[in-house]
Amino acid sequence: MRDQAEWSQATFGSDADRGPVGPLKHLEKEAVEAKDAWLACGAKDIRFKEELADCLLLILDALRLLAMRLSV
Repeated sequence: MRDQAEWSQATFGSDADRGPVGPLKHLEKEAVEAKDAWLACGAKDIRFKEELADCLLLILDALRLLAMRLSV
């Protein structure tokens, strides 16, 4: 999780400046991309698996940021 948090902050900005809504907004876009990849080629398409992985990382990021807000 530490690597993911470092990547998230380097990519999207500091945790203090954003909350869980940021990753969830990005998740909307990634979910559409995953759906489109599935409709194009199904589970065999590497893009589908990559988009699902992106979705998972964004959900983890949103949960991490939510936990930080709740612990304050």
